[in-house]
Amino acid sequence: MPLVSNINSLRAGIQKDLAETWRQQWPVYEALQKAFLHYLPWINIRNAEYGFKERIPMPKPWPYGKGRSYQMFKDRKLTIGLFPYELTVPYSERDSSDDQLGDMKTHLGQIVGRFLQLPDIMITEYMTGTASYNYNGLVLAYDGVNLYSTTDGDGAARFGVTGGNIRTGSGVSTNAQVIDDIIGVRRQFLEMLEPVTNQPLHDPNKVTYNNMIFIVPTELDGIFRAIQKQQTIYSDASINTAQSNQFVGEIVYHVNQRLTDANDWFVVLQHDYWKPFAYRAPQNVRQILAEMNNSDHAREFAEETMYADLRLGIGPWAPFTTIKVSNS
Repeated sequence: MPLVSNINSLRAGIQKDLAETWRQQWPVYEALQKAFLHYLPWINIRNAEYGFKERIPMPKPWPYGKGRSYQMFKDRKLTIGLFPYELTVPYSERDSSDDQLGDMKTHLGQIVGRFLQLPDIMITEYMTGTASYNYNGLVLAYDGVNLYSTTDGDGAARFGVTGGNIRTGSGVSTNAQVIDDIIGVRRQFLEMLEPVTNQPLHDPNKVTYNNMIFIVPTELDGIFRAIQKQQTIYSDASINTAQSNQFVGEIVYHVNQRLTDANDWFVVLQHDYWKPFAYRAPQNVRQILAEMNNSDHAREFAEETMYADLRLGIGPWAPFTTIKVSNS
């Protein structure tokens, strides 16, 4: 996403503050978003279609004297629309004049940060299953079911593995339960199969614990922190003494404050190409400041207004790169 277009603002210093806010806050959200989002080429169409290849054929035996057999790619497509979002903030001109602490200017600069949070919010709604900011609803994945599902649109085990991309969790009361699910999630990724060819879907060299990002609610921060950092840990419910922790420095987790279930957590397998979501990133944030020298409303009511808006689009793409661990 490029820097904010602020050419219409006449208030000195706001453009600088907006750019600085962008610089400071973008890395905070990028760490989570870059694992989830595949940035699509920009197309200036409200509802754009994007094609992709779901599988690559496997070589076949070629007996002497026999002709070749042609194998085709399996084509899929997804449609992602652009949807507008706006933020309009009026404030009294007298508040601006009486602003001794620089509070008004600081808050105006935070408008950029609010827009940066939108992808994070929309991703989380797919996790919780409740749409609000995704006001076009939660779109089904290309195989006809929700982003997280045990079966595909035909009712078969999704990606050829029992549970699809949902794992029934062992619980979150002990380290041992969570560790068992961390190991189980890796196994579930490894067991996923390509359609038609029935070959392993993932490269085992890429399905490593340090290549998975764990997304957890605030309630599980402590237990994941212990698994990530402690040298010794109670990692087996049947053993009463602490053992050497095999996951020290091996896992990366993020706390998602918007997750509403204290027991469910999520895993994203980092991949160079495939991502859980395809994202039509906005080309700019349109921002206008209506103030005394350019607005009749501002002069009449002594009320200045910050207007900001953009359009973006997001939708599920490659659900085989993420797993939900359900303990509910």
